[in-house]
Amino acid sequence: MIKLKSIKFSNRERALILVSFLLVSFAFNKYWYSKKSIETKEMKAKLTNLINQVSMQQKNLLQIQKSKKNISLKSSLKSQLEKHLSSSRYFSNLIAELSFEKNPEKFKIQKIQVEKSTKFDGYTKNKIKLEIQSSFIGLGEFLEELENSKYLVEVNSIKLTKLDDDLLKCTSIVKVNSYTFLREQ
Repeated sequence: MIKLKSIKFSNRERALILVSFLLVSFAFNKYWYSKKSIETKEMKAKLTNLINQVSMQQKNLLQIQKSKKNISLKSSLKSQLEKHLSSSRYFSNLIAELSFEKNPEKFKIQKIQVEKSTKFDGYTKNKIKLEIQSSFIGLGEFLEELENSKYLVEVNSIKLTKLDDDLLKCTSIVKVNSYTFLREQ
């Protein structure tokens, strides 16, 4: 076994060692710990921002769900048919009116497709698929205007796809039934 000689330091050397230790501790605190503290504060700020964005998205989603509930809470289809069949002659007029009133940068109907047309006694039921690019709010306003129009329209389904995280752009596929009165020829 090797024995080491004990080292004796003078008071001046002890003071220098203490000052060196304090200087190293201060540098560690200044450059590493404070950097981590700043990163922690930045992460907290980002987390708060994300929480606010999620909260805003949830509010917008609730607003859209509320609009959808309002559409689905229509009175019975039969009474609506009797009331609105005469004014529902051309569903395309409604779509044209509603889409031209909108700002094309915020609301745009990409495609209108008649999937099926069924004739009943005195009227025709048209299943129509609309592909729309808009903001969530723009889509909600469109659905509200569709519900409040003079035409008889029944919304069957809405499929949304978010394009931006800030809810300013989404694509949607809206399937509706439009009822038109048959003219006798």
